[in-house]
Amino acid sequence: MKTNLFEDLADISTGLKKLNVAIWLASEDMRSRYARTALGPWWNVLSTVVFVLALGITFGALFGQPLEVFLPYLAASMACWNFMNSIVQDGPMILIRANGIIQAYPLPLSTQIFRSVADKSMLMAHFLLVYVGLAIYLKVPITIQTAVMFIPAAVVYVIAAIGVSLAFSVLGARFRDLGPALSTIMTMAFLLTPVFWQKVSLKPEQHWITDLNPFFHLLEIGRQPLLGQFAPLEHWIASIGIAAFCLIAGSLIFAIMRRKIYYWL
Repeated sequence: MKTNLFEDLADISTGLKKLNVAIWLASEDMRSRYARTALGPWWNVLSTVVFVLALGITFGALFGQPLEVFLPYLAASMACWNFMNSIVQDGPMILIRANGIIQAYPLPLSTQIFRSVADKSMLMAHFLLVYVGLAIYLKVPITIQTAVMFIPAAVVYVIAAIGVSLAFSVLGARFRDLGPALSTIMTMAFLLTPVFWQKVSLKPEQHWITDLNPFFHLLEIGRQPLLGQFAPLEHWIASIGIAAFCLIAGSLIFAIMRRKIYYWL
């Protein structure tokens, strides 16, 4: 049993060695998804920009905040949130969607997980380019020191994303209700996480809503550098712990359930 577990965990390391294949597949996914369109993947970015502008104008007025202050906050929030949300919601469909490739080619199953994470990372990179233009236009006080801090935040995001995708990919293949359930959960999480509102809006006795919310800590380490600020140490500690837990738990779940995947697809 122990030998089998190590063999199944080796699928992940083999997938890492063939990371170039996963990245190529992700780029092909991006190309085929927007084939014969004028803007390609920028359509996804454009829809997010329109959403941010509409939400920024509306809630900026409701919260009484200047648009030049609230809009960068909301845009930075959405850049990070969209990545986390897409990773969670896409997780259960990763192996189901790749069934044809899995059956036809002798690739590690983890290649499909890395493929999904690479795909979502590319979309996030597109939106970050738009955010940089917005930040320059609105004169967001970003410095080299704060901007550099987004790099370790991105690393934490990717590690957590790999762990979540490893777990949800096999669980989603076994339990087909997981996808709709996660969609419902993420809708609720979006409202409970300070994406378009701020923690200071809560009363002190209500701070548990954010303090116990893992998405809040992850959001802060990516959002604050984009706003020219340093995220407090507590958010880094929590986020690194969350990422480590996701990776360890996800790897174990993937390894334990991996051999039965072919019966569930």
